[in-house]
Amino acid sequence: MEKWTPKHEAPEPLEGPVVSTVVGGTILWFVL
Repeated sequence: MEKWTPKHEAPEPLEGPVVSTVVGGTILWFVL
């Protein structure tokens, strides 16, 4: 289980940019 901890923590920081991209893309889609 200890090996899964670092791997699980890695994707978490990527969620920020992904969420920003999705939100930004959605706003851009509504603007268009």
